[in-house]
Amino acid sequence: MKILIAHNSSREISKLKCILNRSGFQEINVVPNGFEALKSMVFYKYVICVLDEDLKGLNAIDLMNAMHLKGIKSKLIILSKNEKPKLKSSNSILGIVNFTKKNSSDEVVFLINGELPAHGII
Repeated sequence: MKILIAHNSSREISKLKCILNRSGFQEINVVPNGFEALKSMVFYKYVICVLDEDLKGLNAIDLMNAMHLKGIKSKLIILSKNEKPKLKSSNSILGIVNFTKKNSSDEVVFLINGELPAHGII
């Protein structure tokens, strides 16, 4: 399963990639901003994209609009620092994870594995 992580913080990218690797996911690409995320999505078919809500360049809302225009159908997990995220649920969003919580990386893994219900704010 090919996964993309797009986040502004290299520390958060490393933490999440490490947890995903330990959970058995090996095909993981990482990018630091929304423009690089869109460029990567055009070249690779990702099953899941884990996106920082406040990505530099293209934020998650703009990136979702660009994905729609380009016909990119990946499922999304949105990482938010806010109690009330700016994004609303949609068919492409598996979940919105409050990334300030202690076990948020584990929740991302659970969403990818289908162990948590989709379309919720966690």
